[in-house]
Amino acid sequence: MSLFRVFSLAGLLILGSSVASAALMVSLAPSQTTLGAGGGLVTFTATITGTENELLLGYDIFIDITGVDLNAGPGPIVISNPTPIAFGAPFFSPLVPGGAGRDFGASNTGLFNSLDTTGGLDLFTFDATFAPNPGPEVIHNFNFTENVAGFGLESSLGPIDVNTVAFTGATVTVSAIPEPGGLAAIASLGAVAFGFRRRRES
Repeated sequence: MSLFRVFSLAGLLILGSSVASAALMVSLAPSQTTLGAGGGLVTFTATITGTENELLLGYDIFIDITGVDLNAGPGPIVISNPTPIAFGAPFFSPLVPGGAGRDFGASNTGLFNSLDTTGGLDLFTFDATFAPNPGPEVIHNFNFTENVAGFGLESSLGPIDVNTVAFTGATVTVSAIPEPGGLAAIASLGAVAFGFRRRRES
């Protein structure tokens, strides 16, 4: 059993078996949603929003990227720089491969953070570096895999039923390389604009 799973189970067993009932929302926000064909870096922030009379005590969150299998080795996306934001965490296990259908995950236990219904509570951030795109436009969906084993949230009311939580992932589009004809058209437009400017200045 991995350290990730040991600490995950420990975090879920500490507070007993009651089930939290308040409505919660967990979302993933990228710093940008569209990249050029050259790829680039996008920073993601995971946030939870709930009720002010609850405390977040821990989480085990997995994320899957459509069309990518990070567990199989290097691919078009590299995940790095995981950073816990929620204050007071004695243990943070980032980017643990989750197996089939879940590319990576983050676990945190020992939290004592108030859930805020207005601004929400930032959980963690991570960077995703997208490789240059050699072909047509590619759309990458980052989805929470709340229905897989090991995924869990813990509040001061007990383990949270993930079926009552609204999960919102994120999408990043890497643009296609312009067609040769398109590049020629762009160059022609640039030449026309330059010629027009020179005529106006003379």
